[in-house]
Amino acid sequence: ALNTGVLTHVAVVVAGTTATLYVDGSNLGSMVFPSAAVFSADTWALGTEIDSGSFGADAWTGVMDEVRLWNVARSQADIQCTMAWGLTGQEAGLYALWPMDQFFGSQADDAVSGTWNGLLWGNSAFIASPFPVTTSSGGDIPCYDFDGDGFIESADCDDTDPTAYPSAPGWTADCLPSGDDDDATADDDDVTADDDDA
Repeated sequence: ALNTGVLTHVAVVVAGTTATLYVDGSNLGSMVFPSAAVFSADTWALGTEIDSGSFGADAWTGVMDEVRLWNVARSQADIQCTMAWGLTGQEAGLYALWPMDQFFGSQADDAVSGTWNGLLWGNSAFIASPFPVTTSSGGDIPCYDFDGDGFIESADCDDTDPTAYPSAPGWTADCLPSGDDDDATADDDDVTADDDDA
């Protein structure tokens, strides 16, 4: 059971036939199923159980914010890295994102593609988020590889450009455009020549 009245981050990672539950970034255990999960165009529900045929059965009482669906099995480190951040919808591997930050209407907009918009049901309503998260502008989460080039933000040349990383074509290992070192040497030589002429 989750603690009531406190912010709790919950993630379920499905990899093959294994589902692993993480609460506040801690692995609480796994369950193995007889076959791999299949995600289809069937009706999906958050905060309720619909298998009984009664939509709204066992309804969630609480607040949800920043609901995310990834098309990759995220590691514990991945989950811990982004769980305190509000995402942009442009993150590599993010399939759908419902920020839940609208203040009107009954549609929960999908911030990734707009394809998987949801509808509020029953007495659900949008409210101002009570959760203290930092909203990402893209490429600013130090432990996350925003552009999918294999380098996290703190080690990347430009975490919004997948072609700009240490030692990539056109870049040095120190994240300088590869022509800058040559230009700096030529400029130094010119200064030395000018000193000799003086």
